[in-house]
Amino acid sequence: MNRNDLKKKLERFIKELKYEEKSSRTLSQYKHACNLFIESIDHENDITKDDVMDFKAKIIDEYKPSSVKNFITSLNKFLHYCEFGTFDRTKDKKSDLEVKQVKIQHVSSIENVLEPQEFKRLVRFAKKIGQKDMYLIMKIFAYTGIREQELKEFTVENIKKSVIKINSKGTLREIVLRGDLHREIKKYVKEEKIESGYIFRGVRDETKLISAKTIWWRLKKLAGMAKIKKAKVHAHSFRHLFTLQCQEQGMTVEEIADILGHKSTETTRIYLRSTTKMKKEKLEKLKY
Repeated sequence: MNRNDLKKKLERFIKELKYEEKSSRTLSQYKHACNLFIESIDHENDITKDDVMDFKAKIIDEYKPSSVKNFITSLNKFLHYCEFGTFDRTKDKKSDLEVKQVKIQHVSSIENVLEPQEFKRLVRFAKKIGQKDMYLIMKIFAYTGIREQELKEFTVENIKKSVIKINSKGTLREIVLRGDLHREIKKYVKEEKIESGYIFRGVRDETKLISAKTIWWRLKKLAGMAKIKKAKVHAHSFRHLFTLQCQEQGMTVEEIADILGHKSTETTRIYLRSTTKMKKEKLEKLKY
């Protein structure tokens, strides 16, 4: 199996993943990782374990640990598929080309997470400059914990009720809208005279959903205006904020996992890590 064979099989591999109803983002991640490997091969001979190990060493030097972990997972699955034509991986059915996963040291604290007062500043500035859509998008992120791509579920039809039922990554779950947020969204729809479809629309094409690129570009700008570290405004910062606030309100890990759509509470625990600053503030209040 050489470089050209891999190119041909990659197309079928991505198609099979699509039939498993993987998200478009997941498909892109798999394709990107596999293409990186294929491009790293500089010969026309059959690939060997050495080629895969050389690629692993290369990405360890060039990418952060979490990205390396994702690349290896994607590549191992692809190599297995190339050899066996299936995703079924057992001890008796494992490609000799697969490499060991890297270990990421557990970190009990995280940085670059929005704090409640920073969130309040962001929404205040959005309202001040007339960005009603961004004002609501931030409140939706912070009060529901939805993923960025789940914003597409916010349609005129879906917000007639305060609970939006969605199928996220093959798991059925509910997005619950608190009363005040639900009323604000309905008021926005009425004022903007949006009769159907997406509530938050594209800048150039109102039939499409506002793009992730537009959202995060505007958020970076708002962060600058509000004098908030721009690194704190990223795709998961609002989800982290939401998770930590749920914990503050006394919710269990299991309850939070259910709301976030996590199959494992271990994933939820990642979001429950607080910043070093937050830990210090709590320790300052500690009394005996």
